[in-house]
Amino acid sequence: MKKIILFFLGILMITLSMAKSDPVIGKENFQPFALMQAAEQDREMRLIKYTSKSWQNNNWYNELSIDFFYNDQGLVEKYMVYYWNGMNWVLDHRELLSYDQNQNIIEVLIEIQNGPVWQAYLRYQVSYNDNNDISEQLIQYWETGWINDLLISFDYNDLDQMIEQLVQTWSNDDWQNDYRTLQSFDAQGDPIEGLDQIWVIDEWQDDYLMTREFEDHNFIEGLGQINYLGDWENDVLLNYEYNDNDDQTYGLLQVWENEDWHYEQQDSLFYDDQGNILTQLSHHWNPDSLAWINSKLIEYFYEEVKSSQEALPDIKTTLSNYPNPFNPSTTISFDLRS
Repeated sequence: MKKIILFFLGILMITLSMAKSDPVIGKENFQPFALMQAAEQDREMRLIKYTSKSWQNNNWYNELSIDFFYNDQGLVEKYMVYYWNGMNWVLDHRELLSYDQNQNIIEVLIEIQNGPVWQAYLRYQVSYNDNNDISEQLIQYWETGWINDLLISFDYNDLDQMIEQLVQTWSNDDWQNDYRTLQSFDAQGDPIEGLDQIWVIDEWQDDYLMTREFEDHNFIEGLGQINYLGDWENDVLLNYEYNDNDDQTYGLLQVWENEDWHYEQQDSLFYDDQGNILTQLSHHWNPDSLAWINSKLIEYFYEEVKSSQEALPDIKTTLSNYPNPFNPSTTISFDLRS
């Protein structure tokens, strides 16, 4: 039974706060759920709810919940995002998606409730090149009108592999370089190296290097290093395991401290018989008790796609920063197969 990739451009950065002057996910670190990293879904099922819980005082406590709504073509048209206030689920914001004739996402509009009225908050506008690859993402926030915030540009080689992602910020009525990621691929097309550079005094300076190893196109190990005074110093070590269907089942994050690697976080992922992800369970390492402690529980809920509904389109992914559940700034772009 054929699987498809359901989700889209890529980045979920969640910072929970009970201050309600802004959504629980603030402008400075928010990108819409519609742009989170890819999750595989069976063609005959579709995701209708996502929930996350955090472990506190030896119990699981609700944290975030997202409901999914689809149009007649089987494409997600709206997300309703709720946070838990300690007693009830409270509606935080909604995300409205628009598509072009090729079923590419061209806009995600984030709105918050101001009394009975929905008020514009953020929007993401997406442009594509002739190959249906994402070429730009324009991010704006609303005050008395739309104000530029970030511009993310993508460049590709002749093999249609994303080789550069450039992030610019809006300042003094112009776009200013902020940082970029340069990607290198091996002969099998796997992204084996990602170099992050920051813009300092009119030139690019190396900042972070991620070196990756693959096995049968599965990302099995990643070494992250920080540039410190011209030398690369160890930062994180990532390890992943997969099942026979190439679904990631386990991830381990270690950090470099005192000239050695130390456990930090592990993730276990569980699927149904069709390969739909059901649960992601995270643990943090407690160095005092030398044991893994519950940290976060994410659950996915599905419904059967009715025969009268159109099948969801096949989607191919083009990876920027390769999927990394420990790194909330993972980016995955997508386009539709012709």
